[in-house]
This record gives sequence, C-alpha cells and structure tokens, in this order.
Amino acid sequence: MSQVMGCPVRPKPATNGLSTKASCQNRGMQRSVFSLLLVCCLSCRSSPNSLFYINENGARNHAHFLACFIKTQITLENMTESLAAFFLRDLERLKKEVEQYHHEANLWHVAEGISNSGGNLVLHLIGNLKGWFGAGLAQDGYRRDFYAEWTQKDVSREKLLEEIEAVKQIVRDTLPQIPPERLKGSYPIPIPYPMNMEEFLFHLLAHFSYHLGQLNYHRRLLDA
Repeated sequence: MSQVMGCPVRPKPATNGLSTKASCQNRGMQRSVFSLLLVCCLSCRSSPNSLFYINENGARNHAHFLACFIKTQITLENMTESLAAFFLRDLERLKKEVEQYHHEANLWHVAEGISNSGGNLVLHLIGNLKGWFGAGLAQDGYRRDFYAEWTQKDVSREKLLEEIEAVKQIVRDTLPQIPPERLKGSYPIPIPYPMNMEEFLFHLLAHFSYHLGQLNYHRRLLDA
C-alpha cells in the first residue's frame, strides 16, 4: 500500500480489462444476484428447506445453502425467469400452508395479541400479486381492494386455493416475458418507492416471503 503525504493510499482494484462503466455494471449485477440468493433462501426459518432453518440441535442448514448457491446460475438475461421460479415456489408453499390447516375455520381465527388471521394474510398476498403483476404487467384490468384483503372473512379453503392457482398463471404469463433491458427502467404503473423494475420485483419477493413466514407461524400456533 503506497503513501501520499504520510497517509496510506489503497490501490485501485483491478478491473480485469473492463472499462469503469462495465466494471460498475458488473458490480451491480453481483449485488442483484446476491440479493436474489438472499431473498430466495429467507422464506421461512421454520421450514427444513430454508437457508436459516435451525434443527433440533441448533445447527443451521449449511448444506442447503451450498446447494442453493451452486444451482442458482443467475444472469441478467435469465433474471426474470429466476424471479418467476422463486415466486412460483413460494406460491406453492402458500398453497401447502392453506392445505395443512387441520380445521378450516382456524384460517380465520385471530388470537389475543395477533392482528390478522391466516386467511387475511393469504388474501393480502393474492391481492398484492394480482395488483402488481395482473394489473401492472399483464394490464388485465384487475382492481385491487386493499381494505377487503384485511376485512373479508370466511372465504372457503377451496376458493383460496383456486385464487393461488390463478396467481401462479399470472406469474407464468408475465415475469418471464420481461425483456432484460426493461429491468433498469421504471415499473409500468406507479409504485410507492423510488425503485426501478428490478428492485421492485426483489421487494415484492421479500414482501411475499415475510408474510409467508407469518402464515406458517399462525398455522402452527393456532391450529395445533
């Protein structure tokens, strides 16, 4: 490390022949890939398939993390396909959570100290993706009713499962069709955050995983 005026100066990192712009783009891609790997593995601490699952001996699932890292070959060109795969994976997990309630009525049970029922969490996740992907990407005319997502009650398990399958199809029809060059542009409808499309898709995936973990906890706590 050289010195200037007695102060150490860190040498500039090698760019491997890349221009400054290309080097910055490469670092941006690395951050995107890291973000996607982190979000896709964070879904639910209680799931044995989760990166942060802790078994009965207190050991983390490092083997699953390594497998996840090796298998996930993400590039800018296949970013939307990878995101679609993770959304479909978590939608399938959402479906299984709904199916695993022993008593259907417990989907709508709210215990003391808990703000929302499991059923309303499901309605919220369905409405969120129908709004941002259906209305936003597919332009299918869906009109979101945010208030109903948290107040509607006693929707049948069968109806919830049908809605989840419908959202899966919306994901298949929209995300893989997004050209890579659009990811750095703005989302097609107004969003509440200063993000480009790529960043907002990551945000939606993290949001889904957050509520999916809440639903898992709700089911295990109130449907024992």
